[in-house]
Amino acid sequence: MKKVLIACSLLICFVFAFGQDISTLIMQAENGETSAQVELGSCYYVGRKGVEKNYKEAAKWYLLAAKSGNSYAQYRVGYLYMKGEGVETNYPEAINWLKKASDAGENWGTYHLATIFYEGNLGTPDYEQAFNLFGKLAALSFYNSQYMLGMMYKNGQGTPVDYKKAFYWVYECAMDDWIEAQYELASMYYNGIGVEANEEEGDYWYETAEENEEYW
Repeated sequence: MKKVLIACSLLICFVFAFGQDISTLIMQAENGETSAQVELGSCYYVGRKGVEKNYKEAAKWYLLAAKSGNSYAQYRVGYLYMKGEGVETNYPEAINWLKKASDAGENWGTYHLATIFYEGNLGTPDYEQAFNLFGKLAALSFYNSQYMLGMMYKNGQGTPVDYKKAFYWVYECAMDDWIEAQYELASMYYNGIGVEANEEEGDYWYETAEENEEYW
């Protein structure tokens, strides 16, 4: 009985502390603290700290922080407009907010901005802008931007075809364990694209990609 009472007491203390935490965060956010607004937006986006997942509430708090100039919130607002989460899908608005985030040095803002241009979400792909943005990120080894840049060199999208540069960037991304890049690198070795054909190297990268796929 004593152990049960102790356990119950600890549980009550935990719940109280947990509740205090989110209550304090909400109060800070409502008082205009930008960092609290961002954190609260993230809580609603993933459903944590005692609140249920709610994209509309996430969008509300991210937008307040974004209007105050928080670059991460600007990226999140742009992403929500791009995906139609908590707001209606609106690519011009997505571009507006992602560009603000990108200009402030938010790499995810730059990445999703490049993706919108690459996929032609405004109606027609803008490969030149996508190429420039992916190139900026590739120099930072950001996410799969090196792979995207390599494929644009390979396919002549936004730049003249250059198989050697295509191979270079795909190789760089493959070395970071990006599975798509590893499969593509295997194909380049098999077919001698940007590099001398080498079946052994092709086999190595194909098997590496398969192993990584099983792991993930």
